[in-house]
Amino acid sequence: MTQIEATQSASPAWLEDLERAHDPLQRAVVLLEDATETRFDAATAAAALQRCLGAIYDAVDARQEPAEAIRLARAAGIEADSALSGITAEDDSLSGSLGRLVEQACVALAAAESGARSAEPTSPSLEERAPLSAGMDVLRLHFVERTSLVPNIRLAPADEQPPQEQYEPLAAPSTFEELESYGERAQAHIKQHIAKQLAVGGHPADEPAEPDGEEAFIANWARECFDEIGMLGSQRRPLLGDDWRTSQDIEQRMLWTVDAFASLGDGALRVIERLALDGAAPDVERVFGATLLLSCFHGRDAVGLAERIARASAREPQALRRFGDASLLIQHPAQLPMFLRWLSDDDPAYREVAARVLSRRGALSAKQLLACAADRPEIARHALSSSAYARYLEGGSEVDPAPFAQQLERALESSHLTHRQSGWLALAQSAPQRALVLLRGELDQKHGDDAAYLLSAIGSRIDAELLLARAMRRPAAQTLTAVATGGLVTAIDRLIDLLDHDEQNINLAAARALERITGAGLYANVAIDPEELVAPDLPEPNVGGFIPAPQALKTFVSDPRFEPSDGSPDQLELPDPDQARWKAWWEQNAERFDATLRYRAGKPFTPLVAHEQLAGPTLSLAERGRAAVELLLLSGQDVGFDTDDFVVVQQRALDSWQSVLSASTEPGAWPA
Repeated sequence: MTQIEATQSASPAWLEDLERAHDPLQRAVVLLEDATETRFDAATAAAALQRCLGAIYDAVDARQEPAEAIRLARAAGIEADSALSGITAEDDSLSGSLGRLVEQACVALAAAESGARSAEPTSPSLEERAPLSAGMDVLRLHFVERTSLVPNIRLAPADEQPPQEQYEPLAAPSTFEELESYGERAQAHIKQHIAKQLAVGGHPADEPAEPDGEEAFIANWARECFDEIGMLGSQRRPLLGDDWRTSQDIEQRMLWTVDAFASLGDGALRVIERLALDGAAPDVERVFGATLLLSCFHGRDAVGLAERIARASAREPQALRRFGDASLLIQHPAQLPMFLRWLSDDDPAYREVAARVLSRRGALSAKQLLACAADRPEIARHALSSSAYARYLEGGSEVDPAPFAQQLERALESSHLTHRQSGWLALAQSAPQRALVLLRGELDQKHGDDAAYLLSAIGSRIDAELLLARAMRRPAAQTLTAVATGGLVTAIDRLIDLLDHDEQNINLAAARALERITGAGLYANVAIDPEELVAPDLPEPNVGGFIPAPQALKTFVSDPRFEPSDGSPDQLELPDPDQARWKAWWEQNAERFDATLRYRAGKPFTPLVAHEQLAGPTLSLAERGRAAVELLLLSGQDVGFDTDDFVVVQQRALDSWQSVLSASTEPGAWPA
C-alpha cells in the first residue's frame, strides 16, 4: 500500500459512510430545486434534507456527539424519503431520480449510525480553535464558532398564479368634452385595473424583510468582500507584457479581503449562498469567490456549502472549472473526501475537476491514477501529466507498470490533442529516448507545432535544426518559441528575416524568440489588439464534435445589435519587432556568440540559466508554463510548480528547483 492509499484509508469507516450519504444529498438538493411539477410534498422533503445535511455536518465537525447526530440525520433522511413515497423505483423522471438519491443516502446513513456507536468522542483540534489571525503570504484556515451551514433550498412556487385579467384600454374620445377630460379618466382607469389585479393575487411574492442594525452592517460588508474576491480572482493572471510577480499585489489584497470577511464572523458566512445564487443567471466569478471564501474556514459544512453553490451553478460550463481554480489555492482537509467521491460521479464534468485538483496535489493513489487515465480524454490528461504517473511507468515499486503503459499507448494514439500531449509528457519523463523518436515523427504531422516545444526541451542539436527548418517552412508562434528553446546561434539570422512577416503574431513571436536566445534587451512600445492581452487557457480537447474557433470577447458579452468596435490598440513594452534594429544589433554582437553552443538569454545554456529566465520578468504566461515543463524534465524533480499558484508559492518552488539544478552542467550543451 502506498503512503497516499494509507492516508486515504485512515479515516473511520463511519466518516466514509457519511461522505457516501452526503454526495447523493447534494445532488438531491439541486434536483429538488429544478422540480417544477412535483407529485410529492416538496416543502417537507426540502426541510428534511436541510436537517439531514445539518446533522451530518454536526457529526463530521464534532458540533454534536457523532452517534446522536447521525441518528438525527437518518431520521431526517427517512422523513424526506417518506415525503417522496409516491415515487416508484421504476420512475425515470426527475422526481424518480430524486427518490433514488435519498434512498442511497439513507442506506449510507444506516451504515454510519452502526459504526459511530463505538466511535470515540471527538472535538475540533486546538489548531482549528485558534483565534483569528491574518494570512501573511498565502491563504489560511480560520475557525468561527457557529451552527452548521446548510443550503437554503429554493422551491418552485407551489400554486399557480390565478389568471390575470387582460387590460382593456379606455375608449378613445369622440367629443371635445371627452377629449378634455381624457387624461384624468385614463389615470383612474389604470388605477382601477391595477386594484383588480392585486385583488386576485397578481402581485409578486412578498420579499423577505431587509436586515437592519448589526445584521445589515455584516451583510453589507460581506457583500463588499464577496464582490472584491470575485473581481480579484478574475484579475490574478498577468496580462501579456506584465511581470508575473506584480500579481502579488492583487494576492495581498485578496488576503486582506479574506481576513476582513473572517472578522465578520458567522453572519457573513450565512449570506454567501444568497450572494452567489440570487443573480439572474449563474456567474462563474461568484462561484470562484464563494468557493475561495468558504474554503478558508474550518468545517465540512463550509466546503459542503461551496459544493452546493457549484452544483447549483453547474449549467454554466465554466462554473466547475472556477470551483477547481479556487480549491487549488487553499488546501482544506474536507476537500479530499469530496473530490475522491467526485472521481466516481456519473457526470464527467465533476470527474474532470476532481482529477485535475487531486493530480495537481499528488493525492491520487496508484489505483485512482490508473482509473483516471482510463477515463475520457479530458480526464485522462490530468492523470498522465502528473509526475506520479511517470514514476509508475518506470517501475521500481510494488505497482505493476503494465496497465499504466497500456493507458499511455492509448494516449499516444489519441485524436484528442491535450490527451496526446499528456502522453508525450509522461513518455518524456519515463523514457526520454523513445519520446525523442516519437516527437521527431510528429514534427511533420498534423500536431507538429504542438510537439515542437517538448522536442526542443529534451532534444539534441539536430532536433533544434529540424525545428528551425519547420519554422521557416511554416511559421507558427508555438514553433518559434521552440526555436528559442533550441538556442541555435544559426537561428538568429533566420528569425531576423521573419520580422518582416505579414502577420503581427509571427513578427512578435520571432522578436520574443530572438530576445530569449540573445538577451539583447531590445524592447519597444508595441501596439497590440485589446483581445490579445488576455492570457488564453490551454486548449481543451475535442470530446466529440466540432470545437468552434475562439471568439472575440465583444462577440459573447454584447448584444449583436450593439456590438462595440474593435477598440484602439494597447501599447505594451515587448521585444521590438523592428528588423533594422535587430540587424544592427546582430552586426555588432555576432562575434561573441559561438555557433557550436546553445544559448539562452545571451549565455551558454545551462539549467540554471533556464531557471533564471523562468524566475525573471520577461516571459509571458504561456512561455512560463512551457519553461516549467523544461525545468521539470531537466531536473527530474517535480517541485509542485504551477503558474496559477500564489506568487510566494511559485517562488518557493523555484527555490527548490534551484537547489537541485546542477551548476556543473557543461555550458552550451543540448540534453540529448
